[in-house]
Order: sequence, then structure tokens, then C-alpha cells
Amino acid sequence: MTSDNTEAHILYFAQNGSVPNNPSLPVMLLRGAFTPGADCAQIRHRFARNGWGGAWAWRIFDHHHYHLSAHEALVVRSGAADLLLGGPGQQAVHLKAGDALVLPAGTGRCRIAATGDFQVCGAYAPGQDRSEVVAACGQVPRPGDRDTISSLRVPAIDPLFGADGPLAQHWRCSAAA
Repeated sequence: MTSDNTEAHILYFAQNGSVPNNPSLPVMLLRGAFTPGADCAQIRHRFARNGWGGAWAWRIFDHHHYHLSAHEALVVRSGAADLLLGGPGQQAVHLKAGDALVLPAGTGRCRIAATGDFQVCGAYAPGQDRSEVVAACGQVPRPGDRDTISSLRVPAIDPLFGADGPLAQHWRCSAAA
């Protein structure tokens, strides 16, 4: 069940060493996107209804990494965690049950702390159901990574709120700029 108290935050990240981030699309942090206690079936149903696929439930890796070939939506189902977004030395965010992130391809993330019950449900943009995960281990982004990231289609629909959701509005504006 989605919440009526959703608060959207937009975060941009430039390339950061081994983390390419995304040159044109912002991270969307949606506070209170779901009512705390929503189960994965409800979250997955919302993703599927909006065309986002490859849904899964688990944690977030505790090392810097990014998805090369897909935009990803995450909803915190239970617990809380601190993540570092954008790669080493970038922005720490605290997430709790009900919060959501929509991460454009290339955006670095790393779990730096979490409660024992921390779990997220995730999905990928339409047509991007499988994504290559790249561990950012100090090397520069691989040749071609930036081109792959930039060539991905911008989803026409928000994974949680549909065609008029905040993602569709902010990403369409960013992609057009």
C-alpha cells in the first residue's frame, strides 16, 4: 500500500573515480513511499502494475557497486539502513521501512550499516529485467560503460506511482535537457 505522505528528494552525482554514476538522470529518494509493514507481494504487485520487472527481495551489498544496464527501483520493506550513494566520499542517506530509491544505471551504492531485519524489494525498468552488476573496486569505469549507461531508455512510467509519478516528471525533464 503506498503512502499519501511521500516526500521526493532529487540527488545528482558526477563520476566519482571507479563509479560512473549517471550523467543526466538524478537519483529519486522517496520518503514514505509505502506504508511501513507493506509486504513484498504488495510492493512487487505495484512494480509489475507499472511495468517494472525482474522483482527480487534481499539486502543491498556492503561494497560499492552499480548496475550497468538497468535503472533500478528499491523499496525498504523492513528495518533500516545507511547507504552511501554516488561512490566513496559521496552522500550518506538513512532509509527506513517505507522509503524508496530509484537509481539510474551507473549510480553507485553501498550499504554501510543496517538493522538485522533490513530488507528491500527491488525491480528494474521495463525491458531491463536483468542487469550487470559492476563492483567498483578502485579501477576507472570500463571502456564503453558510460556509453551503455547513456544509451538506456528513460522509463515512461514511475515504478510506484504510474505515468504521473515523480520519477516520470523528473527524469523526462532531465533527459530532455
